[in-house]
Amino acid sequence: MIQATFDFARGQHPVSGRQPEVSVILPVFNGEAHIAEAIDSVLAQSMSDFELLVINDGSTDGTRAIVEAYAKRDARVVLFNMPNRGIVAALNFGLERAGAEFIARMDADDIALPRRFEMQLAILKRDPAVVACGGDLLKFGAVTGSLRFPRNDLMCKTALLFGTCFGHPAVMLRTRTLRDHHLRYDARYEFAEDYHLWSVLARHGKLCNIAQPLVRYRIHDAQIGRALREPQRRAHLAVALLNWSEAGAAIDPERLKAFLWPRLERLPDLFGYTQLFFRVAACAINLHGHRRIDYLRSAFRTFSRNAGRRILTGSST
Repeated sequence: MIQATFDFARGQHPVSGRQPEVSVILPVFNGEAHIAEAIDSVLAQSMSDFELLVINDGSTDGTRAIVEAYAKRDARVVLFNMPNRGIVAALNFGLERAGAEFIARMDADDIALPRRFEMQLAILKRDPAVVACGGDLLKFGAVTGSLRFPRNDLMCKTALLFGTCFGHPAVMLRTRTLRDHHLRYDARYEFAEDYHLWSVLARHGKLCNIAQPLVRYRIHDAQIGRALREPQRRAHLAVALLNWSEAGAAIDPERLKAFLWPRLERLPDLFGYTQLFFRVAACAINLHGHRRIDYLRSAFRTFSRNAGRRILTGSST
């Protein structure tokens, strides 16, 4: 394990002797194809006061050699080599060693836009109540387009009834909140561990997303969401049901599953899906914690996204 670049016990930079502003956590497994692009995008940020913690989760390709070369050229890059234990263990390893006031997530196959850290820091410093700040994603690779996320705290928290309110590789977190409340990624919700963390984090402060893209998000078949779709959906559903329960209302798991991932193979199926929306909306009326209209709006956004996908693209799931 390589950890000589920073003194993690004190969280200090080896040259300046002070704590960096941001710890960037970048887990990687067999990422030789894209890891250099990801690291280059971090090193090219408009703010330079960060540590880049690369957690090599037992890669068997050339990942280690690529990152070691960067670490030799730039003291901000720190490589940890560990046995393969999976994404949750790698992420928690990074959280434990982050020495900065803020923690930024980064994936090994994505590209951070140049002002990402600068913009997120401005929001987190301006409002100490904000515990997590994300932004939109620009898709590229096998699929192009954009992924937009809820903007303000209320929209983020009501969206958690149905799914994540953040693009994981674009999030910046307040370290103290994680430490004060002993928050980590939970392996029981593997493949939706980020969704679960946001759901717990929402109890301790405000969430928000910047209304513009922060990361170019690469789409390819090796991603968890495509390669392991069913396990991911089971974990997602488990978190959503927890959020419904905490908000004070019960919903049938099969009904919620059908609402989140409808089979709309024929146009008449849209009629049945519309009926399902009204049943889910009736359950949402019984929720507490926010205004009923806000829960209904989140339900409608999920409905319109799924129905719109079927109408515009013909996709049935």
